[in-house]
Formats: sequence, C-alpha cells, structure tokens
Amino acid sequence: MFFIQTSVNLTILMVSLRLILLGTDVTKLCEGFILFIIALVLTLYTISLYTKKALKNFSITALKKNPLLIVPCHRNPDRCITINGKPMKICSRCLSMLIGYLFIPLSFQLSLPFIIGILCQIPMITDGYTQLKKWRTSNNCLRIITGLISGFGLSICIVSSVTFLTKWLYLFHWLQSITLYDTLRHIRCYQYHLIVVKSIYKH
Repeated sequence: MFFIQTSVNLTILMVSLRLILLGTDVTKLCEGFILFIIALVLTLYTISLYTKKALKNFSITALKKNPLLIVPCHRNPDRCITINGKPMKICSRCLSMLIGYLFIPLSFQLSLPFIIGILCQIPMITDGYTQLKKWRTSNNCLRIITGLISGFGLSICIVSSVTFLTKWLYLFHWLQSITLYDTLRHIRCYQYHLIVVKSIYKH
C-alpha cells in the first residue's frame, strides 16, 4: 500500500510539474500549481500516516537517525542487506523497490506502455506468494532482483500515467477551445444574419 500511495503521489507531482514547465497559458499554469499543492498535501499525509505507524514500534530519535523506518516492512534481519555485520532497517526487497524509482527519468526516454509496468510486478508477487505459502524459500539475491524489476515497473506505470494525463489535459483544453471558437463563430453568424434581415425589412 505504501508503494501504491507513493506512486500516485509521484504521478500527480510530475503531471503538475509538466504543466508548470510546459504550460503555454495561464490556465495550464494554474492547473499545474493546483495539482502541485494536491501532490504536496497527499505526500505530507502519506508521510504523517506511516510516521504514526512507525512510532508505535520506534522512537522519534530512531526515526530521525533512519527515515526509512517509516516504510512498512517486516525488517527480518535474515532478509536484510548486511553492512559491516549489521543488517539494514529495511528488507532487501523494499530497499530495491525504492531504488527502482530512480528509473523514472529513463522511463521517460523509453516510453514503455503501462501494461509492461504491470507485468513487471509478476516476478515479485510470485516470489513473495510462493514463500508465504511455504512452497519454497527465497533468498536475498532473488528479493533484490524481483524488487528492482518491481520498482522499474512502478516507474513505467508512473511515467505512462503522467504522459496519458498530460495529453488528456491538453486534449481537453483543445476541445474546449474548439467548442468555444465554434460557439462564438455561430453567435457572430447569427448576429450578421440578424443585421441583414433587419436591413432588408427597413428597405
């Protein structure tokens, strides 16, 4: 749930930034700033929500030392990457999923379809589900690989959503402008015909 909320927040944030940076009129700039505020509020809400949950298990001092503690994770030492003999405070799968978000700039260049991002979740779900059912035992190498694939897939989903929403907003504005133009054109034609009719009746 944390990664879904984070993905949604990032999507809204990037749509707002694209509208602000690529906006050619005041309307798009205003929409971009509104979406940016919404993304900021949702991000702060997500952080506060998971911070409250983390405080049930950790102290404020611990959270200040390691902000990754707000990520909901089992933190089983056997499933965490070990540095200098000490396991990290987040499991290898969650850590690699977070690292996967770094693929967002690359995803903009690749322009892969949304369905690819969904399919990238299958290895992680399969690995996690088969381990949950105790059909097999996974290892940290597999967790890192499936986590990275999942994170890359989430990046594709985010970028695809950003591209689609941005195009939709621009298309919506274009349709609005066409409709407004046609309406004004019809009004002008009606006014012209009315003037002509009046002049005929006068003569």
